[in-house]
Amino acid sequence: MKTYDLPTTEQLETLFVEHLRGVFKKADRVGMPRDEQADEEYIEAFLNRNTPTVLSEEEESKYAVPFESRSPLERLNEEEDSCEDRSENDEYYYDEYAMEVEVEKEFLEKEKAEKAKNSKDPKCLSTGDDAESKPADEEEDEFDRLLNEFINKEMSDDNNDDNEEDADDDDDEDKEAETEDEDEDDPLAELMQMTGMTEIKEAIQQQICYNNIMTLRKKAGKSIPNRLTHMLLTGNPGTGKTTVAKLIGRIYHKQGILENGNFVEANRAKLVGQWIGETEQKTLDALEEAKGGILFIDEIYSLNEGSHEPKGNKDFGLKVIDTLMPVLDKADSGVLVIGAGYPDKVKQFLEANPGLASRFPTVLDFKDFTTAELKAIVYDLLKKYDFTYTEGFATALEKFINEAVQIKNHGNGRMSNTLVNNFIIPNLCTRVSKYTDLDENVERTSLVVEEDLPTIQQMFPLYEGKKERLGFR
Repeated sequence: MKTYDLPTTEQLETLFVEHLRGVFKKADRVGMPRDEQADEEYIEAFLNRNTPTVLSEEEESKYAVPFESRSPLERLNEEEDSCEDRSENDEYYYDEYAMEVEVEKEFLEKEKAEKAKNSKDPKCLSTGDDAESKPADEEEDEFDRLLNEFINKEMSDDNNDDNEEDADDDDDEDKEAETEDEDEDDPLAELMQMTGMTEIKEAIQQQICYNNIMTLRKKAGKSIPNRLTHMLLTGNPGTGKTTVAKLIGRIYHKQGILENGNFVEANRAKLVGQWIGETEQKTLDALEEAKGGILFIDEIYSLNEGSHEPKGNKDFGLKVIDTLMPVLDKADSGVLVIGAGYPDKVKQFLEANPGLASRFPTVLDFKDFTTAELKAIVYDLLKKYDFTYTEGFATALEKFINEAVQIKNHGNGRMSNTLVNNFIIPNLCTRVSKYTDLDENVERTSLVVEEDLPTIQQMFPLYEGKKERLGFR
């Protein structure tokens, strides 16, 4: 709420004189001529006073009417007709100057409106025997009511102004937060910062360049080709297929290639039904859910495998492919279909379904991460979580990674994530918990040492390691 400094006596006198002159001018405008010299003498007498001025009845009639004991109309009509006798003890002082000016205007407008309704009423108040005048108490009560209403309105306006300022500040903060969120939500930059995947990044950038140029040509009235953009992502587990598929959805949406960021993840269990007609409906539902975005089918080759299903249901997976065909055939179907799986099984899937390969013109092959890339993923995660590490840890990590990659299905990038989140950080927490001064030495909780690294057997309990060869050489 706004605060106000109390005015000094000199400021109050100046305000009073300015207001008083305004009242005299207003009286002159409504047809009650004033004696300017007498008015100035009155003002001069007020300014030279030592105590609140008390005028005699003769002086009172000469200069002005009292402010606190008269209604606004009486003040203006005093020279034409004396509405009430004034007391010799009336004090001439004024408070709430600026507010009372507004109240007087409002009061005058209401009075004029009431008089206009009844043309028989006199134009000014009369104190004659045949005229009815408002009692002074009623007019004072009316004036006080209007004054209080005005003060309350001013206070309410101040509060509203404060609230609006606060709301504007909140809006500015929200806009700044939205701008920060937009800056942080850069999926293309997020993809570029991922370890490895050079060929994948180049393919996505090529698609963005193609879209930008075709958009420019379309605006210029040039013809542009319609091409299919459905794709297959091949690679071993943990190479980042699902993560990149989600990023593609966000990137394409931000670039205007996709209508929205919908990402629907499906597999055989979600798409294949148990009775005739159910598979088609489930597939159509998935397409509707993914409309404007991406339908991601993990292990897409499983749609062609029916050996594990109950007898009579082995061909239901092919119904999914048949239902997808109209979408796969159209460049403007509104849904981008992405399939994922192991390289060899995806190859077999395409060979068993003639014509599917041409519907998936883009195939992105996710290579296994190298030992250097797996270490880089570990270091990036530690940096992301504000951890540092010793040289001993770095040496031990290199030895650990070199041995881990020898294990079949070690997990690639997922192994590095699991190593940090499920082993290194929990081991660190267990190690530092014995200290009693962590509040004063919180940095101890941020330093990773060799001891925090698990053994190969702890992370891969089913791995038996290299066994010694028995028998003769």
